[in-house]
Amino acid sequence: MLKQSFAIFRHRSVFVRMQLFFIVLIVGCILTVGFGSYYTSSTLLINEVVESNETYIEQARDNIDKEIEALDNVTRQISVQPILRRALYMPDSGDVSSILVFTDVMKYLNSVKLHNPLIQSLWLHFYRFPVVVSNESKYSSRFFYEQVYPVEPLPESGDDKADFRLLSLGRQIIQTGSDRKPVIVFARPAPPEEKTKKGVLYVTLDANEFAARINHGNQDRPQFTYIADGRGNIVLSHESGALTRQPKESDQSALMQKIRDMGRGEGNFRQTIDGTEHLVVYVSSHVNEWTYISLIPVRAIMEKSDRIQNTTLLAAVICLLSGLVVSYLLAGRLYAPINQIIQYLNAAGVGASSRLGGGKLDELGFINRMINYVYDENRGLKDTFEKNQPVLREKFLTDLLEGRVTASAVEETAPTINLNLPYSLFQIAVFETVDFGLDDQVNAEGTNILVLLDSLAQSFGGTGVTIHYVRKRSDKVVAVFNLDEENPSPEIVYDFVKLTAAHFEEHYARKFTVGIGRVCSGPESVSFSYLDALRALRYKSVKGQGSIIFVDEVSPASGRTVLYSMDVEKQIMNLTKIGRMEELQQRLNEVLEQNRQSMQTEPELVDHLFYALAGTAVRTIYEIQAAPEDLFGEGYDLYRELTGQETLQGKRDFTVRLFRDISHYIHAKKESQSEKLLHKVRTYVEKHYQSELSLSQLAESLDMSPTYLSSKFKEIAGMNFVDYVHGVRIAKAKEYLSETDWTVAAVSEAVGILNVNTFIKVFKKYEGITPGQYRQMKSS
Repeated sequence: MLKQSFAIFRHRSVFVRMQLFFIVLIVGCILTVGFGSYYTSSTLLINEVVESNETYIEQARDNIDKEIEALDNVTRQISVQPILRRALYMPDSGDVSSILVFTDVMKYLNSVKLHNPLIQSLWLHFYRFPVVVSNESKYSSRFFYEQVYPVEPLPESGDDKADFRLLSLGRQIIQTGSDRKPVIVFARPAPPEEKTKKGVLYVTLDANEFAARINHGNQDRPQFTYIADGRGNIVLSHESGALTRQPKESDQSALMQKIRDMGRGEGNFRQTIDGTEHLVVYVSSHVNEWTYISLIPVRAIMEKSDRIQNTTLLAAVICLLSGLVVSYLLAGRLYAPINQIIQYLNAAGVGASSRLGGGKLDELGFINRMINYVYDENRGLKDTFEKNQPVLREKFLTDLLEGRVTASAVEETAPTINLNLPYSLFQIAVFETVDFGLDDQVNAEGTNILVLLDSLAQSFGGTGVTIHYVRKRSDKVVAVFNLDEENPSPEIVYDFVKLTAAHFEEHYARKFTVGIGRVCSGPESVSFSYLDALRALRYKSVKGQGSIIFVDEVSPASGRTVLYSMDVEKQIMNLTKIGRMEELQQRLNEVLEQNRQSMQTEPELVDHLFYALAGTAVRTIYEIQAAPEDLFGEGYDLYRELTGQETLQGKRDFTVRLFRDISHYIHAKKESQSEKLLHKVRTYVEKHYQSELSLSQLAESLDMSPTYLSSKFKEIAGMNFVDYVHGVRIAKAKEYLSETDWTVAAVSEAVGILNVNTFIKVFKKYEGITPGQYRQMKSS
């Protein structure tokens, strides 16, 4: 590819010179960045190590400070406890009361230890007598510090109020048997409000457990992290990597002195320790005199820096080689279009050199000449396109009428073919010739009818409407009206159609029958307006030739829908439910008679009406909480059976049978429900007639309203609920009066009527005699 281009342009190649310049620029940038990164990587890496270690030891400090603050709160609470104050002021009498006090102190300290897992041990050292009380037992001071817990206690002071804060005694090693265990000892003089110290509360923490706060988040590099107290002693430490170890005492002293001299709570510096240069990063505690120090060998950092620098040099070399390869490929990509043009010229029999002007042009001159050539060709194509625009507009309008054009297509394509459709509303009018064809000459000049229509549209058109025409066969012209939605003028279409029809009749003795469709929104709906206009034309036999027919004129609402109101539907449903079949049949006949005339002119309305009646039947079924399958069985298709009735009388008879079947089903269902309800009432009364019995209690047990239950019961039983209950009670009373020697009062109570006088009145009302007279009559 490049060889062919070089053979033509040789040393005149502009692209080659530009490509060489870009290659030099890229190489220079790569080398500059590479060497800059090489010499700055060590400084950046050290800064990054300092920042990460500061963050790391600050986190460790915050973790440990929280523990110390928590310990300070715990020891402060211990020191003010009444039991400790009592023990501190109590004489060492050795009696039972003092033993009990020491026991309470031990229990309290032990409970504190159990609630604070970090605490290893607690004890209270008394100054008034040589006694130590720990969380485990009571000891003599000497025995405790020599045998039990060999730590260095806080020296006793005089009566000065020295310091009642939580004091750190540093790290100490506890020898318990053969085990040596590091601990951190804290002390708090007690009681805090006194001028003189009566004793000291000691707390020890497991140093290894405490050191875990330092290990958390440890960096993956050689370093030595530790905590030094105010005296420079190492309290806690953590070692990472083989290149680090604890500094010697002299190095540690010099290190602490430099930190004090810097006079800041945090910072970093370089310090030679044991002959090796280290990076020292430190921060100070917020709650005590501890200092958190991290030592990192500078050599370890520089080794990583060297690796980064070597990687940077390797990346620079790779980028350089890649840049050369990409530059070569880019040059080939830039020359690809030129080579294709050269190949085309050679294939066309025109030598590339002659096309380039005798070999005197470089690439830019060649491209300029080709641009001129393409421009000339494009201008010729544009002229051809403009000549074909009428055909393209006709094709586009035809697609629009047939529903194949979207809103996006109108926005993109219409302007390119000089078709002005700026608005969102459309309306179609179809002009059909009357006794002449569109190819007939209407004047002496032989002017085309479409040209005449266009001239009328241009003279009529104004703001808010554009009009375009497309021919359909030899007898129809379709007018596409594009209307403004924001400033609608409903009469503008009719005015133009009327003006056009009058113009042709007056000047050319030609008539048009015009059908006008509805206004539609968006180009996707234009086909519906077109179909409306064609439908309107079908009624020219009614309106007459040369008429202007709106689709709404030939399809009024009363002619396109059946007369079947919701009130009528409700009446039919109610008549079905109550079983009044004669009235139902009469109402169906009235509905058919109301729609007879419209069904004769539009037979499709027959199916519409009977489908509506079938829908009423289905809704009736659902309102009684049933399903069509319950009445007609599985697989029965109501609408299919209705469609199978071919005659109007057959459809009517089928509909009557349908509603009769539903009515019979409702009646049978009601009888079954009434029997169930009556049985429930009888059972309830038989069970509860001996106690106070009310309609409200019965309604609640049946989950019904009292009013509905009373009405329903009277409808089923033929009597109200009170009469029924009295009847049951009187029947039972007659049995008791006949078969027992109970008194009338006992019988009254037995049947649930507590007032004997009421019982006598009710009995006489239903039997015509009193209970006593009834018993005498039965006994005689």
